[in-house]
Amino acid sequence: MTPCHGCPVEISALWYNTLAFVDYLASYYHEPEWDGTTYFAGDE
Repeated sequence: MTPCHGCPVEISALWYNTLAFVDYLASYYHEPEWDGTTYFAGDE
């Protein structure tokens, strides 16, 4: 746990904003949605 009382909420907000930004970038560059069955190139 973090020592500051409001930090967990702030960290969650940062994660949410990061994921929303990555989603925006993926749609901007016309990346297909991840379906859970595809992997990175090195994971094959």
